Amino acid sequence: MAIIRSLTLHVDRNIGRLKEYSGILKKISEHITSKGFEVWTLRISTPPIEGSRFDFGSYCSSIAESMDGGVFISALNVEAGSFDPDTVLGCFDRYSLMFGSLLIRDHSDLDAVSGKIYRFYKASGDPMVYTRFSTLIGSWVHTPYFPSSPNIGGEVGFSVALRYVDLFRKILDGSSSISEVAGFLRGLDGLLREVEDLYGFRYYGIDLSLSPWMSESVGELIEMASGVRFPFPGSGSGIDRLNRLIRVLANTSRVRTVGFNEVMIPVEEDDLLRSRVAEGVLSFRDLIHFAAYCIVGVDMAIVGRSDLDIVKVLSDLIVISRIKGRPLGIRVIPVDSSPGSMVDLGRFGVGRVMRY
Repeated sequence: MAIIRSLTLHVDRNIGRLKEYSGILKKISEHITSKGFEVWTLRISTPPIEGSRFDFGSYCSSIAESMDGGVFISALNVEAGSFDPDTVLGCFDRYSLMFGSLLIRDHSDLDAVSGKIYRFYKASGDPMVYTRFSTLIGSWVHTPYFPSSPNIGGEVGFSVALRYVDLFRKILDGSSSISEVAGFLRGLDGLLREVEDLYGFRYYGIDLSLSPWMSESVGELIEMASGVRFPFPGSGSGIDRLNRLIRVLANTSRVRTVGFNEVMIPVEEDDLLRSRVAEGVLSFRDLIHFAAYCIVGVDMAIVGRSDLDIVKVLSDLIVISRIKGRPLGIRVIPVDSSPGSMVDLGRFGVGRVMRY
């Protein structure tokens, strides 16, 4: 059964209202749940941070003091001029459910912060730190998906993301139709419009991106859609088929949409992709290859620190983003281990280092 992956309240920078916003978010969740829809996670996002003079210390302290322990917050979304590795790591230490991202618009941004980026990816021996931080290439995206979820909507409002792999599986195996899945989406969209009227907060929309959670595998869907083992030739066509299904569902259901609305393949959140890494079949280069034409970016990939040249990777992604005309994201987890080694990723379980 499909569920709401994340219910995200996009707020202003008035950190003094975070407790209030957390309470409102929980009430909205309770209302949605009472109507038969399960909500998996509650999240808050704040506006992006601009300028090098921003007072990160008091900002992060206030967040740590104000946040409810069960609510995730994306509060450290910074542009190149504001990025400081020590600040990000210090804020992460203060609240374990804080997330953030760095925006790199172009190669001039990358040149300006390349030294800081190298330092950031060498600074922590805790791989979980890097599951909470991503780099966005091109421009900010208004999305409920973390880590990069800045509120760029201009007002307080909410959005949702879904876990609905099972509905795509039913479309692919013929046990359900596009119109039936579109009907489910219309029902959810109608409820969220009701919440907008009830609470007075803007309903930004649903990010229809298709993303996995362990046994709810997007990798399996790609193999169903392509007829080949992922990531062998033909897999890209399978991903494209799924992306076209997302677009058809958006057009058929006519729901309000926000965000990426594409296939996502976070490696360490998908059981089939994890198995392909363990087999030595899926490499980091494969992810870059697919990012060039059919996925949102490179996500949740564990790579040996001695292999990874993060600035070179970002340089290629800038070119890919420009050619595609779309923003791209990357969340890479550097570790001091060799390909095939096992890595404890906390709530994500045990992952493996990819071939570079």
